[in-house]
Amino acid sequence: MNDGTLVKRLEHGVSCWWPGLATNTKTLVVCNSNDKLLHVFDILDGKFSILTKIDANVFRVNSPGFGKFVHITCDNIIYVSCQSSNTVASFRPTTSHRKCQYKCDKVHFCNTALKTPKGMTSDSNGHIFVSESENDRIVVLSPQGDYVTMFSNPALHLPKAITMLDNGIIMVSQSNGTIVMYSLSVNEGEKTCTLL
Repeated sequence: MNDGTLVKRLEHGVSCWWPGLATNTKTLVVCNSNDKLLHVFDILDGKFSILTKIDANVFRVNSPGFGKFVHITCDNIIYVSCQSSNTVASFRPTTSHRKCQYKCDKVHFCNTALKTPKGMTSDSNGHIFVSESENDRIVVLSPQGDYVTMFSNPALHLPKAITMLDNGIIMVSQSNGTIVMYSLSVNEGEKTCTLL
């Protein structure tokens, strides 16, 4: 597969916001720009079957903005950020009558902690790392979605997308077209940050 061969094409009828696509080993989440819903697909065994659609209107409480950046953890918890309302919402899976459903677990209106949240990733302990463009920093939320700490560095400028590698290294794309890599960790209230 080194030649870029198309493996599978998914015809789902969903128009995706450019950062509104996230996956783990079993689930695909797509932010649909047409119906403003999150479409959740089961991707086990190469099958793409729709599990459910999530109404993400929780963001319209304070703002007309629709969350565009999504992240899904290995536990199938979906996080969606909305930069216009400075919020991150978490959606936890529930099972009802053998049908997969998600309910909004928490909306984080952390105006003092979050300012233009964008990309998100998580570590093996369940911490959520949120890139925050306006303040040039990475905000860390606990697995329960509460503010833990933040990281900043002079080299971090208008961060957007963020991902974590298996070795704990965080890669952050910035508005100026650069990608910076950090060794970030949060352990029982202690934090470390090293620019690589």
